[in-house]
Amino acid sequence: MLVKFDHLTYAANRASVQTIVKDLQRKGYQLTLQEEQAANMSTKLAYMQFKDATHGLHFLAPPAEGGIPVEIVSYENTTDGDCCINYEAGKQSFVIKTADVDSCKTVLLAIGCEEQENGVITFQGAFDDFPIEISIEHVTSVATNLDNEGVCCPTVFVKPLGKTKKKIEEAGIHCSEIETFEVQGTSLYVFFAQGKGGEIIEITSNKL
Repeated sequence: MLVKFDHLTYAANRASVQTIVKDLQRKGYQLTLQEEQAANMSTKLAYMQFKDATHGLHFLAPPAEGGIPVEIVSYENTTDGDCCINYEAGKQSFVIKTADVDSCKTVLLAIGCEEQENGVITFQGAFDDFPIEISIEHVTSVATNLDNEGVCCPTVFVKPLGKTKKKIEEAGIHCSEIETFEVQGTSLYVFFAQGKGGEIIEITSNKL
């Protein structure tokens, strides 16, 4: 079951993270969680170029009039490249850029999203007030590693986690192992699904 669209992840260098936070706050976002030294999951390191052992974490809730939560994950080292996700703060939509549109669509539909007549994919969990619209754009080259500067990964919350993982794998999509992530006393189960175009989606739950 789709529970909610949790957030979009913004990978940032520690030197620039405060500038990004302040820019989002000027657009109405509110900082609700901050941690400076969270441990990186071992499964996540496979999708990173520099593989920093720890990262900073800033979670920002969108303004009341709309938007998608943004989690800024900051590293000592980041790469530069064309971001695989385009997102404009305050919008209920974003674009995934990929070299394999069909594979990306397969991942989203296996999670439980729906395709509309215009080709847009919509995500609406049980606790989402509004649907999130996801457009898929074909590109020949894009940076997909999770420590590439910019918006790099959507995170969705589902229940139960194992059933969703099995459905994605049965659709022919590679998934990481499930790992536990802890932040400020809260434990979550997490795995990553990666389409054939390189795009990565983080899927999480508090229930296996």
